[in-house]
Amino acid sequence: MYKQSWEVTFCQGIDEAVSLEEYLESLLAHWYRPTLVKAPLVPKDLAASQIRKFLEGLERVNRVEEIRIPRNGSGALNLFCYNPVATMEAVSTVQYFPDIWQKVLPSLDILTFIPSAQDEAFIEEVVFQYTAPSLSSVARFIKHKFKQRSLSHPMQLWRKNLANTLPPAAEVIFLCEKFKLANSDYLRRGEYSKIRQLYQNREAV
Repeated sequence: MYKQSWEVTFCQGIDEAVSLEEYLESLLAHWYRPTLVKAPLVPKDLAASQIRKFLEGLERVNRVEEIRIPRNGSGALNLFCYNPVATMEAVSTVQYFPDIWQKVLPSLDILTFIPSAQDEAFIEEVVFQYTAPSLSSVARFIKHKFKQRSLSHPMQLWRKNLANTLPPAAEVIFLCEKFKLANSDYLRRGEYSKIRQLYQNREAV
């Protein structure tokens, strides 16, 4: 296939919902040639069986030839971030995750995480870490406001690394979507939507 036709071939209906098969094909093409193929739009409202089908498709491809995901993971977790409940159901009975699943799924700590009210408030504050002009000052404020002992283990790790590195955007989105945190008054001001847009539109490097 001529390189010039890749974007047209794999991004037909870019403004429309695509089938799961088309999504997998386009995502693989995006990872393989990120400069030629944009990350596809994400199918939403999927069932657990469809998420499992997608994961099994990835595993089959990876057995034939190792899938190389761009260093910034562009698009890797989009499907799970916007179908968090189905993702949880799809992997809840799986005892062993193949390597490629571990690369694209949120961490096990996040998949099984049930936040307390304090954790939810902390996640909402963390959203500002991505949009504030001074990350270090925001990090100091959040660390002062939330003591480590009041947070669950995954959030303690986020708190520890504030100001050193950005919290993982995909996991922030996954938790916000799973627990409907984006509907809070605090996040309706636009910061969360900025994170979602930045995450979805990242260019691979």
